[in-house]
Amino acid sequence: MPADRDPRDRVGGPVTVETTLEYEPPLDWQGLLDWYRYHALDGVEVVDDDSYRLALALPHGSALVELRDDPGQDRLAARLELADAADHDAAVAVLRRMLDLDTDPAEVDAHLRTVPVLAPLVARRPGIRLPGTPTPFEAVLRAVTGQQVSVAAGLTQLHRLVAEVGTPSAEVGALQPFPGPAAVHPFGTGWYHGTRSRRRALEGVLDLAADGGLDPGLDPETTGAALHAVWGVGAWTVASTLMRGHGAADVDLRGDRALVVALERLTSEVDLPDVLRAASPWRSYAALHLWTARPLGSR
Repeated sequence: MPADRDPRDRVGGPVTVETTLEYEPPLDWQGLLDWYRYHALDGVEVVDDDSYRLALALPHGSALVELRDDPGQDRLAARLELADAADHDAAVAVLRRMLDLDTDPAEVDAHLRTVPVLAPLVARRPGIRLPGTPTPFEAVLRAVTGQQVSVAAGLTQLHRLVAEVGTPSAEVGALQPFPGPAAVHPFGTGWYHGTRSRRRALEGVLDLAADGGLDPGLDPETTGAALHAVWGVGAWTVASTLMRGHGAADVDLRGDRALVVALERLTSEVDLPDVLRAASPWRSYAALHLWTARPLGSR
């Protein structure tokens, strides 16, 4: 399909667009790729050495997105295969939030450098960004299924969900968007092979999502309050959801065991609550620096 530089010239219908996503440098693009590669869902996203491909569900249809860095240009190159040209702006908005492209990295890095244990991590990885999900719904399902298990075990649950509930579409080739609340709710939690208590929490999350309580347009505080009211959903799940599903910059992840272990490997002189307190209002970025202070595969 020929590239179309301005999809707004079209009235509906499929279109392929080559566009760019500008950002304030620096950008830790390799860090984003590493994160997405380690957490990739088969059939939904693919990460190789220099690009990230994923399927998105948008207001008027599906899209296949391919993202690459544009070295030296302070921008990412994006190829959007849209089922409907009307979704161009919506796709760009989702991608900018997912990749945290509207953050001022100089402001974040300058503050985190004032925290002694974080300063060398910032020097090693300037311009770190929060790797998001397309929707809060996907973020909370990743959080609930991945809590207190390995990343691989959590992904196994979600692979089953995508395989059983998803509906591959010719619009996006071999990839399909992560299934939304309307698709998942009728299936219940039969795809989840885990503890009874975690299943009950998932049931509450699906009910909340079906009632619109996880819509991307909601204020993060509203989403957080609604999630806190769901049986079995604790502070860690809420924080993880807000960080990845809304791009919240200052969530409190002091209860994350992986962060505790990561900090202990760096120093025994300070504890996690003190580090996160000093990192506010950028606690989410501090957590990401600590998570990735050692190889992702060892988490």
